[in-house]
Amino acid sequence: SVAGETFTGMLDACNQGELVAEQAVPGAYEQSCMQLNQRTVPIRIVKPSQDSGGKPGLESKELILQQQGIGAGNTGLSVWNSSLLLVRLLQALQAQNPAYFSNLRSVVELGCGPGLASLCLSYMGASKVMATDGNPNVVRLARDNFLQQQIPPPGEITANELSWGVMDAIEYSETADLVIGSDLTYNAGSWRLLAEAMETVLKRNGSVLYVTLGHAGFNVNAELQGFLAVAEELGMAQVNPGDPTWPFPNDQSSDTPPSLTNLILRECLSPRELPIVQATGGVRAVVLQKKRYIASMRMK
Repeated sequence: SVAGETFTGMLDACNQGELVAEQAVPGAYEQSCMQLNQRTVPIRIVKPSQDSGGKPGLESKELILQQQGIGAGNTGLSVWNSSLLLVRLLQALQAQNPAYFSNLRSVVELGCGPGLASLCLSYMGASKVMATDGNPNVVRLARDNFLQQQIPPPGEITANELSWGVMDAIEYSETADLVIGSDLTYNAGSWRLLAEAMETVLKRNGSVLYVTLGHAGFNVNAELQGFLAVAEELGMAQVNPGDPTWPFPNDQSSDTPPSLTNLILRECLSPRELPIVQATGGVRAVVLQKKRYIASMRMK
């Protein structure tokens, strides 16, 4: 039947890690894949060659993630499109420079949800990954997802409860080489606490990689610019490809390296998914660093 074919197509999309359209519901948003108890997300990891001088190879993995609900109050218990885009961006960046991720000693994810991006970075070779969320139910879900992978991640990966703000984040002060997050800035009331958490856990020379995807009725550009203004007040600034402290490889084939946003649009979306992103108001990806670190590097 048509209904059966539609359901099968939806299930296939969900278990191939595809972006799907979302709908507004009272107090939240949802999409059909969130109704599943389990989501499968395939990833491709660059693995160094075992032979001296050999070329690196690609290793495919399927990440299995349990989900536990949708609707208001359950936003962290399912995989969101923004998290999928963050993971795809990480894969695109790793393909350009596998050594950057394998040399990471410590990564902190803020607002980790089921733990998808943290798992991805652990398989990429980061020595220590800490997924965090302010909701204890989300932390338990992420921890369970880390334990249930068929092949355990090679590095240390944990899930800890962490509310945003200086007072809570001070326990992890300057511990992270890389802080990651996705879709965290939709509530202007949390911007300062989020920026405080980022600035507190970030090492002096560390970087924040953040991806935000719009929702119907939200202006993603205004949302992000508002958050960046708050982050700048607290001692962080956005850096771009070509800047002296840019942490990722620049595209050597172009005189003007593409922004991370353009990298997502160019390499991380299928033709079927592009209209879904456009319907939400678009996607943005930024890198932040501490202003005092940026200033010190410009003086050299």
